[in-house]
This record gives sequence, C-alpha cells and structure tokens, in this order.
Amino acid sequence: MKELEAQYNAYSTWDLEELGLDLDKVHEWWVKWDTLHVIRTKGSKMEEFLGSYSNYSNFSDNPDVKRPACLLIDNEEVLDL
Repeated sequence: MKELEAQYNAYSTWDLEELGLDLDKVHEWWVKWDTLHVIRTKGSKMEEFLGSYSNYSNFSDNPDVKRPACLLIDNEEVLDL
C-alpha cells in the first residue's frame, strides 16, 4: 500500500491506492485543513479527499491542522515545508 501522511500535532493518512492516486503522476497536489487537494491533469477539476483525522475528530479540538508540519509518502519526506 502506498500512503501519504501529513504530520501535524496529530496526523492524517490517505490510502493512495484506494483513492486511485499516484502523486508522482498528477499535475498538482497539496494538503490544507486536513484535505488532500489533487489536480490530475493541467486544466482538470480539483478533487478533494478528507484525511483520517477529519473523519474521526472535531477540528475545534485541535485547530492546528491548516498546514502540515511535513508530508511523507511511505515514510519518506516528499516536500520541504
């Protein structure tokens, strides 16, 4: 399983295989407010995928999820934030 992880004080995951995503092959992607935003090809519509933290928590309990501290794919950091 290939997995994207966004680390906050808490963390979120997205099962990239389940979502049918290969982030190396999409035009653009980013994580904000515990949502993975994906533009698959230039000019295509943006898709949004909630992270696991949003599925199980209330944002008012931990408001520090605007931007992750770091992003990892299969335990390797992919973006220097």
